Amino acid sequence: MLDSRSRRRSWVLLIACMGAAILCLPWDLELSYWFRSLKIPGDLNKFIQMSEAFAHFLTIAFVFGCLLWTDVRNRSRLLIGLAFVLLCGAVANAAKAIIPRVRPNAIDLLPLELLPERSLDVWGAPLSGSWLDEHFRSFPSGHAATAMAVAIALTAVYPRGKWFFVSLAVVASVQRVESASHYFSDVLSGVAITLFTGLIFWPRVQPRFERNASTELDLTTIRNASE
Repeated sequence: MLDSRSRRRSWVLLIACMGAAILCLPWDLELSYWFRSLKIPGDLNKFIQMSEAFAHFLTIAFVFGCLLWTDVRNRSRLLIGLAFVLLCGAVANAAKAIIPRVRPNAIDLLPLELLPERSLDVWGAPLSGSWLDEHFRSFPSGHAATAMAVAIALTAVYPRGKWFFVSLAVVASVQRVESASHYFSDVLSGVAITLFTGLIFWPRVQPRFERNASTELDLTTIRNASE
C-alpha cells in the first residue's frame, strides 16, 4: 500500500505525467500523425490492439467478477479496488464531458480545407456540447485512466503481479494513440488523473484495506484448520 516512499514516487510520477502532457500539447497533432505512421509488426500490432480490453468496462467486470467469486480471502480488498477503478473512470469521464476536444480519428474525416493547422485548434469551449458526441470526447483518455487504475487496484491485492499489471496498462494506453482515439497528452492526463485520485483515495481506505486483509487471512486459516 501507500507508505511514505510510495507516496513520494506517486507524486514524482504524477508531476512527470503532467509535465509531459503540457509539453505534448503544442505538438499533439504532429505526434499523432508520426506515431500512426510507424510500421508496427503484425503480431505486435495485434497485441497492442487486443490490450484495449484491459481498460474496457466489460472486461473489467468479468475479471473482477471472477476474482470476487473465486478468491474469497481477498474479496473485501477486491471490492475496495473495484471502487477505486470506478471512481477513476467516473472522474475521467466527467472531465471528458466538461472539456471538449476533437479526437484524432474525427479530424481524419474532415475535408482538407477544414483540417486544423495547430494542435491547439482541436479544443472547444468548456461545456459546449461534448456530453454525448464521442467525436469531442478526447480529453482525457478514460481508457488510460481506467487501465492504470486496474493495475494499481490489482497490485494492491496481488503485489507480485505489479509489473505485469502495469505493463498491460501501458500497452493499453499506447493502443489509444495508435488507434487515433487519443493524443499523447490525453493519455498522460488520464494516467495523471488516476495517480492523483489514488493519492487521495488509498490513504483513506488503507486502514480498512489492511484490516480486511488480516481478518480474511485469519478466517481462511480457521477454515483450513477445521477441514
